Amino acid sequence: MRIHYTLSLLFFLAASTLFAQQTFTGSYSAEVGAFASSTKRMPFWLRANQYGIVPLTAPVGTVRLGAQGEWRGDSTAQRSRWFANYGVYAAGNVAQTSQVVLPEAYAMGGVGSFYIYAGKRREIIGLGDSTYSSGFYSWSQNATPIPKVQLGTNGFVPLKFTKSLVAFNFLYAHGWFPNTDSVQGSFLHQKALFFRLGKPKWKVKFYAGIIHNVQWGGRSDYLRQSLTVDGKLPSSFRDYMDLIIAKPPRNRPANYPGIDSNNQIGNHLGSLDFGTELMIDRWNLLVYYQHPFEDRSGLAFVNSMDGLYGIRIKNTMGRSTYKFRMHQLTLEYLNTTSGDKVPDDLVGRYEGDTYFNHSQYIDGWTTRQRVIGTPFITRGKDMRQEFSLPLNRSRRMIINNRVKMAHVAFMGGFNSGVQLETHFALSQNYGPFVNPAYKNKHVNQFSGILRTSVPVSWLGGAALQAAVSLDSGQLYDNAVGGYLGLRKVW
Repeated sequence: MRIHYTLSLLFFLAASTLFAQQTFTGSYSAEVGAFASSTKRMPFWLRANQYGIVPLTAPVGTVRLGAQGEWRGDSTAQRSRWFANYGVYAAGNVAQTSQVVLPEAYAMGGVGSFYIYAGKRREIIGLGDSTYSSGFYSWSQNATPIPKVQLGTNGFVPLKFTKSLVAFNFLYAHGWFPNTDSVQGSFLHQKALFFRLGKPKWKVKFYAGIIHNVQWGGRSDYLRQSLTVDGKLPSSFRDYMDLIIAKPPRNRPANYPGIDSNNQIGNHLGSLDFGTELMIDRWNLLVYYQHPFEDRSGLAFVNSMDGLYGIRIKNTMGRSTYKFRMHQLTLEYLNTTSGDKVPDDLVGRYEGDTYFNHSQYIDGWTTRQRVIGTPFITRGKDMRQEFSLPLNRSRRMIINNRVKMAHVAFMGGFNSGVQLETHFALSQNYGPFVNPAYKNKHVNQFSGILRTSVPVSWLGGAALQAAVSLDSGQLYDNAVGGYLGLRKVW
């Protein structure tokens, strides 16, 4: 008993000392606002890349609350400095179908450059402009985050044996997809590894990396027997070890689903990312490319040069004497039209891809009916009926995955604190790979938005948020919409 009490006392004293030597910072936010549209459909840019918190239909009244906090140890040694933080963000919408959305609720802890967290966290994964992108290819801000346990690094960590010439950034996660009508109990496997060549103070740096996502496991009552075994999809630990390295299963029982015996287990997709960063005077230039893959054909670039191309120009100068200052300009181009194009000499060795679709997970690369990757790969319910109905013979959720798109984003501000942000996107939409009747047809679509934030001096820390958005074309209902709200941070 004495040993037990002594150990308990020592643990209490150690914990008290640890938490006494720490600092805490926190913030809270609240926002109230309303959306309106000239049609029942919400314009594209008002709902895209919003972590799934804006409904498809309008009008909408919304209340949003958030809190975040961080404890950090007072150790002077960066490698041994511990930290712990949390984040919560919720949105309540009053609309045709009222809802409460929780895009963020997580707890995180770590030491030095390494962390582990559990819960849902608003994040975007890839090499590129994470602030004003049209949406990274495989993991953008478009969908409500999936709950997961994730470990990784906070930014790039230099490799000391290279004298900090090479740095790495990685994550590894296991998540849980929400149940749908078609599949229940499926999992997420996700990992990413990026490298940087060049020391932090160098004016030129190079980047490369890979993101690998897999939806796997679960059960479905909708799939035919050749796609499941009594409705069950492979979900053993042995299956998990195979899908980590995308290894086709070997020596499985005869009743193993044929699609899994001949291919990898689960729905694999991701991107190979490349980038170059250049500092010129006060300007930071980032050029990046995200190349899609769903199997070996994408990894071997059989799908030509499909992917997301981007250039970001960022002004790193602080406040200036000019009344208006450009903060950032982002230019992007997306092409996903070559997924099924396998050269004749490679037929038999490689198969074509139908981006974000899968035979077993028939909702495709979505969660809570929102596309997880780029929002320019489109669900049928987002589109005009006259375009979507002839394409929807497969009953799949995503029916427009052959797209060419150009995107321009601009952000600037006045010395008064007024901020301006614009997004303009022009796309050609060719429908799905699986419908030959639409191989050479397309519909055009323009979507744009102007956002502004105006400080409210009489309510410290508050700002008036306003936006006007336009959809004009053949893919979505033509609409003009807007948002007006008041946001305060303290």
